[in-house]
Amino acid sequence: MPPRSESRIRWLTREEADRLLSGCGTPHIRLFVELGLNTAARSGAILALTWDRVDLNARTIDFRPDGHVQSWKRKTAVPINDRLLSALTKAYLITHEPQPI
Repeated sequence: MPPRSESRIRWLTREEADRLLSGCGTPHIRLFVELGLNTAARSGAILALTWDRVDLNARTIDFRPDGHVQSWKRKTAVPINDRLLSALTKAYLITHEPQPI
């Protein structure tokens, strides 16, 4: 077996993250990126997320779907920081607008 390559660990700077977010063309892509940057969740966990597992009052997101058996990928509940709270609140208000009678 060849020797293991040296791992590369690098985090985005705030400026890089801001540039990434400003390049998002649509609101749903921007929210996906916000969720990824602020929770470090895997893309599949973000795509499977539903509003019933987002608690804006308690400021938590539970990435564990009902009946999910825990695997080594460790889906878990994570806190919502101020920046993500703002983005989620906006998205919630857009998707849950009162319908005219």
